[in-house]
Amino acid sequence: MVKNQAVVELVDYASKIHRIVSELSDQSDFGRRRAYERLRSILTVELSKLPHLSHKERVRTRFMLEQEIREVEYRIVILRSDAMVAPASFSTADKESVALMRGELEFILRGDTAQMNAGPTYDVIDGKLARLPQTAPLAEVNKQRIVHMRLAASSSLLANLLEKSANQYPVLSRIAGEYNDLLGADTSKLDVTSLWSVGTALANLHGAYKSQDASKTLATPLEPDCAAMLESVVREHGAFIMGFDVARDLIERADQFAMNTDLLKHLQKTGSGLLDELADNKELIAPKTLLVHRSIRDAASETGWSYGRSGFDAYITVRNAVGSIIRASVGSDVSMLSFYGLASATADMQGLATREFLANGASMLLAHGPALQAFFAHSVEFASYITWALDLLERDRRLKIDVMRTKVSAH
Repeated sequence: MVKNQAVVELVDYASKIHRIVSELSDQSDFGRRRAYERLRSILTVELSKLPHLSHKERVRTRFMLEQEIREVEYRIVILRSDAMVAPASFSTADKESVALMRGELEFILRGDTAQMNAGPTYDVIDGKLARLPQTAPLAEVNKQRIVHMRLAASSSLLANLLEKSANQYPVLSRIAGEYNDLLGADTSKLDVTSLWSVGTALANLHGAYKSQDASKTLATPLEPDCAAMLESVVREHGAFIMGFDVARDLIERADQFAMNTDLLKHLQKTGSGLLDELADNKELIAPKTLLVHRSIRDAASETGWSYGRSGFDAYITVRNAVGSIIRASVGSDVSMLSFYGLASATADMQGLATREFLANGASMLLAHGPALQAFFAHSVEFASYITWALDLLERDRRLKIDVMRTKVSAH
């Protein structure tokens, strides 16, 4: 009880910053900055008197103070000028806020670090979220060149066969074409993770066509020549992809993941819409990444997430992509200014493409908030991460509305 009361008192202290700043005799940027430094020092002293507080509670309490400082500065900036030029006080405050935010993210994700290291990695390139190629070490590349050449030849034959039957087997034809395109790179430049993902999609469709499960929505049985070539490519793909450490790790994780059928059913129910967003949103996702996501989505839709390795492939795609969107649109240095009302200032520094990604990323997260929380409910760490991001975005949305109303009233 004492512990909870102490936290309540500290949070209450942070909420009084609006009044403290409004009563300052020196309202200049320098005067406010000096006041913030005093407030941070006081909070540090108070926290040192509470050794029983956990690291998480300390970080959250300090972050609460930084959020309150941000609100004060945002109101001052937006009411001061239509140009929304950032005051000098942000130069120091930004660094400290970002440092605190990073500490918070590190704490939240600490328990899921091993899982986050698996699967595709993403970054923002030209204003769109893109999968980064994960190439193999030279030692693996040299061993795989001949197998790669054979597989590429078989894959090309399959893609050509299915292209002629695209109307009959549209999903299989698209995925085979995407797989063939990925194989077109030199062995040293192959994106092993994407190749594993699309190859997994192809293998899952092959298995489903072969068994022809009546409960699925697959098309009519494959023509004998297509079926034989598909089986050959899937077999060669298995031999090829096992030559890469990163793929072997994904296969092991996928097979363990597939054992939890109840979780997979839950993930399909809550995650299908999220995967659709990642496969169809041209404003947010880079073109080549959309193609990979569509292959994963289409195969999972055809076979179900519980079939083969479909569920794991879909899950790590959603998890890693969403995590990257949050980092880029909420947790990055540049977005710190944007999400506290200074988007036009950041646009001057980072360009229009970055500003558009910040807006598109925020819109996607807010639009799918309930689905994201449900999808990640099984992971305490990632669920906390999602909740943190959504709370920050919602807080920012309400703050902007409130300040704009104040500005209109002032006129």
